This record gives sequence, structure tokens and C-alpha cells, in this order.
Amino acid sequence: MKIKICSRSALEKMSGSGFGPRTAVISITDVNEKEVRFYREPDFLLRLCFDDINSPFDMYGDARKLAVNLFSREQADQLAEFVFYCKDHIDILICQCRWGYSRSAAVTAAVREYFFQSGMKIFSDEEYYPNLYVFRETLKALKRISNLESRKMKVSVYSRKAVEKLIQEGFPDKTAVISFYDPETSGHIYEDYCPVDYKGKTDRLIRVPLHDIDLSVLPDFGLTYETYFPEADHVAKFIYSVKEDGYDIICQCEYGESRSSGCAAAILEHFYGTGISIFADYRYYPNQVVYHKILEALEAYKGKS
Repeated sequence: MKIKICSRSALEKMSGSGFGPRTAVISITDVNEKEVRFYREPDFLLRLCFDDINSPFDMYGDARKLAVNLFSREQADQLAEFVFYCKDHIDILICQCRWGYSRSAAVTAAVREYFFQSGMKIFSDEEYYPNLYVFRETLKALKRISNLESRKMKVSVYSRKAVEKLIQEGFPDKTAVISFYDPETSGHIYEDYCPVDYKGKTDRLIRVPLHDIDLSVLPDFGLTYETYFPEADHVAKFIYSVKEDGYDIICQCEYGESRSSGCAAAILEHFYGTGISIFADYRYYPNQVVYHKILEALEAYKGKS
């Protein structure tokens, strides 16, 4: 993962020519500054808004007012979670602030220091003036989130094609699967269609026949919100069971975009409050009915246990 520092003008110029297919951007703006407008958005994007203040006791003004615009712990954790989420899916991480030498340099120094022990190179470069407060808070957040990540259940989204490749190349140990497949009544099912074969690859598998439809068209299928996805409670029990046994989870559907991502978002939101990471990922279009049904079922199951 290469990390690039840039200014607002440089990022906007870069956007015009298009980002590479494996690019993430952390865009930092002042509180009173307009967000950067992208001609073409990157695969992963995090927007943060805070002023270039070096500490809660900055002497350039009233500290009580300035602290409102200070880089917060919540933003630091959000940044760290973003980095951990996308680091295995990108080649380049771009850190941007207005002028490209203070806040963005601080974030870059912290990320480089945490992953590569090379943050000092940014401080030694006369081109940059890293914000020490942002650097320290980002580095602390990376360490804090890393400890949480090491204890978290890994939740992945796969398409049929991607998971069949995974099965051939080596299915991971202690990994459960929630596999969504098209019901027989789906009009587009071809003659030889069948669910993915996980035989011998996992001992924890639940298959769910489910139409990939949204709330507005449920009546066209003779369904209501209450009658759609009746297996949700069973899926919630399955999720809790495999989590307690220390398993990771793969959520898989035909194209790995809608039903599976809705399921993954619900799991992440329920256990870790990070479901937004799926909704913010441009690879996915989470089925919101699936998301809400599973999230409600998980909350209900938690209340009973």
C-alpha cells in the first residue's frame, strides 16, 4: 500500500483524469470549507471535517471555541477503521487536506509509522509540517482499533464466482457461510442453476433461498415486509452460534453485491457499529430489506439470550 499526500487542488485535478481501480482517499476539509467535488470518485472514500489545530489549548484564540473544531477521538477511530477496512483492497491511499502539508501529512506519517515504521520520513521532509496532535491521535487510534480488530469476527462478502475460486484455491479454516441463492420461482434461473457447493469446505453453512427485491416490489411477489425472508430469525441464531465458537463469516450471493452485502452490513452494525462501511463501499448495493430483517432478528435474539 503506497501512501500519497496531496492538496485539495491536486486531488481535484487527479479526479478529473480518474483514479486507479484500487485507490482510497481520505479527504480532510476545514469546518467552513466546502467538500471536495470529484469528477470520478475513488473506490473507497472517507470525508473528515476538522480544522488545522495543534491541540485543545491552541493559543491562537479561545480554546473553548477552537476545541469544537478539533480532530476528535470519534473521527480518529473512524479514520483508523477506514484504513483497516480498505488496506487489503487497495494499492494507493491518498491523504488530502487544503494545502497538503499539515493534516494530510500527519495522517500519512501515522499510517506509515504504524504499518511500516517509517513515519519519521514525513517529519524529516522539509516539504511537510505534520500536525502533531493529528499525528498522535491517529497513531493512537490505529493501535486502539488494531486491538479491537484482532478480537473481531471477520465478515466478508463474496459472489458465486469469487467464492468458487476461493474454494478451489483454499477455503479458510473456521469460516461459516451464509449463502443466498435464487428461489426456483425466479424468472432468470437457468436450467443447471444450483446453490454453491460447499461440501467438505465448512461445517457451518446455512442456505437461504431469497428473491433480491426491494420494499417497493414485494407486493408483486405476493409478499409483505413481514412475510419476506422468514428465515431471518434462524439466520440470527446461526450468526450468534458461529460467533460464540470463534468462526469468521462469509456472506455470499450470486453477484456479491446486494443480499450478501445487506447481510454483512447488519452483522457488522449489530456487533461493532460499523455497518456503514458496507454502505460506503462502492462495490456494494446492500439490499436494505435484508439488512433490516437481519438486524432486527439479531437484536431480538440478543434480547432473548
